[in-house]
Amino acid sequence: MRKRNQLRRLFELFTAGLNFKDFERLIKKDAPEVLDFYMQKISKPEKKRSKPISYIVFIRELFVAFLTKLAPVRRIFYALTLVLFIGGYLNDDSGNMLLSFLILNVLLAFELADKLNAKDELDVARDIQESILPHEPPIVDGFDISCFYETAKEVGGDYFDFLKNEETGATSLIIGDISGKGMAAALYTIHVQAVFRLLKSFSSTKEILITLNNQLKSVFRSNSYFTASAAILHNDKSITYSRAGHLPLLLFRKDENSFNLVKPAGIGIGLRDHGLFDKTLEEIKIITRPGDIIVFYTDGVTECMDKEHNEYGEENLKKVVSRYSGGSANELKSAILSSLNIFSTGADRHDDITFVIIKAK
Repeated sequence: MRKRNQLRRLFELFTAGLNFKDFERLIKKDAPEVLDFYMQKISKPEKKRSKPISYIVFIRELFVAFLTKLAPVRRIFYALTLVLFIGGYLNDDSGNMLLSFLILNVLLAFELADKLNAKDELDVARDIQESILPHEPPIVDGFDISCFYETAKEVGGDYFDFLKNEETGATSLIIGDISGKGMAAALYTIHVQAVFRLLKSFSSTKEILITLNNQLKSVFRSNSYFTASAAILHNDKSITYSRAGHLPLLLFRKDENSFNLVKPAGIGIGLRDHGLFDKTLEEIKIITRPGDIIVFYTDGVTECMDKEHNEYGEENLKKVVSRYSGGSANELKSAILSSLNIFSTGADRHDDITFVIIKAK
């Protein structure tokens, strides 16, 4: 009876909180992501090699990629565990095999501690990133505004913000997406926010984006850039809008029950553009009418995938906007989120989701 209780406690220890979805996530998401991580570190196989040789070379290079990611001291101890285990197995020496098992578990404990420390740091980074984003949209005469932001991982590369012009009283909006994901993209959003918040006054959306580009192109690495849309909500209920390589603005005309994708010219921020940014950037003006709806969004919305890897797309977004156009901006936000969640049921989020809804009164 005592042994049975001990076995039951041991079983409960290993299976606490375990469910089928954990196995599904391990096979469908975690394993491919780990493989992709190491695949980036190895060279492409030569086409001339036969399949058996290619497999052997692939396994060898995958193993080397794994070893190089270990700290030098841990790499030596890991090699020691292999020597002890193989030697113990060949010589029928259970002592060496047990010793290799103990050393391997100590190494796993160190790696787990590093991972938990990194997770704690990511949690702090996430809290900092969320603190710089607006918790509530501003109150602007003539407009009903709602917004949503959610990262696919602990930290993300999407950014949006509002700023009031101290001279004219107009409110500006910026929404954009840093290339890449993770910590590097999140750090760049801090730079974007710092530059944007320094704009005490602004006469146009072109001025906002040109200022951002001038300040950020020396900060961004050569393979990084920032696509963004900028808008100014004026007191006469008009909106001026410019786009720096970002997705078009979705405009729904209530009285016509029609959609327009507004796409002024412009290239991404932070690129080595040799002066093309200023020359190609275009600004347009939108005269809003009561009931009109404007949606700014990042590609995480339209490229949200279901479990069959189909994308949500612009058409689904249009259907939701049209169907719930009679409600408030907050009600429309809830409807879009509900539609996205239903569409992506059973699938993991691969990109950040950010959108801002502006409804003219």
